[in-house]
Amino acid sequence: MDEPYSAEKSRRLEAEVAHALAAGGYAARRNVVREGRSGARHEIDVLAEKGDGLTTFSLMVECKAWDRPVDKEVLAKAAFVGADVGADKTIVVALQGATGGAALSAAELGVELWGPEELERRLGRVALADLGAARAQTALGFAVAVDHARAARLAERERAKGMLGLGAEEVAWFGLLWLPCLLVTLGCTRQEGRLRKRARHSSVFNLYEALDGGLLESFAADPAPAEIEVAGLRLPARVKARALHGEISTALAKWGSVVQEAARERWAQAALELGLPLPVEALSIDRTTACWLPIYAAVLAQRGARRVVVIDGGDGAVDHHLAGVLTENLGYLTEALAEAAR
Repeated sequence: MDEPYSAEKSRRLEAEVAHALAAGGYAARRNVVREGRSGARHEIDVLAEKGDGLTTFSLMVECKAWDRPVDKEVLAKAAFVGADVGADKTIVVALQGATGGAALSAAELGVELWGPEELERRLGRVALADLGAARAQTALGFAVAVDHARAARLAERERAKGMLGLGAEEVAWFGLLWLPCLLVTLGCTRQEGRLRKRARHSSVFNLYEALDGGLLESFAADPAPAEIEVAGLRLPARVKARALHGEISTALAKWGSVVQEAARERWAQAALELGLPLPVEALSIDRTTACWLPIYAAVLAQRGARRVVVIDGGDGAVDHHLAGVLTENLGYLTEALAEAAR
């Protein structure tokens, strides 16, 4: 079967990677043929070596200028070749990134994966654009601070391994997703003071996910989402700002109007779950901003059952709330992934 790339683009990618490694102090050569410990001969796209007079550190780089993401098989083959030729580190450069469980496989195999984000950092945006890599779009959101490899390792810890490998969860998909969110600024008025009451005004900034409308976090200061590059799959929003505003207004109104203790407690709980700062004299919805939050999601399968593990793309924490939301909406997530793959 023909591989999904052009020979010219592949040569240009190899040349750019070799140039970047040479700039880092490596002696980099392209299309090197080496005989491995197994007796097999391997053609290495880029072989880079750096010595300090006592020892030599070698990098084996496999370059894939494909028009689609690479899969697990590419990483497994690269890991085998790297071990067979005795490379100290094996790198797979994938112009369009990795798909499926490839990132998790890279972490398990000890292979370093360079996708579009890493390539832009190392080669520069202009060189990457010339090679035809996917260009990121800009949108209001929060930047990615956790790289693919680290997120893959964190997700791997959450995967059920089973007893002696029996019943282990398999990775059906892993990757970076952009979660639609609504950042709502609430104006709060409270009466303070014992003898002389004074009205005190403050703001609360609540971030809600726009899949089920659940509260993610409350901030005392504006977290100020910025215009950032949003590369990859953006999940469609399911909760509109108007519906969320209605839920907030209803919870506050009910809490303030019901007289039965049980009902008041019920509505107080609903208001607190929405991040409303009770008790409060008056509350206004001053501003709502649509924005994007980066998360890494791993879809894990075991004996017909599937669940989602979520790693926060900002701090690397396992997010159990979002894992539950995406597991409950797995059909929606599957459709979004299928649509993106078309």
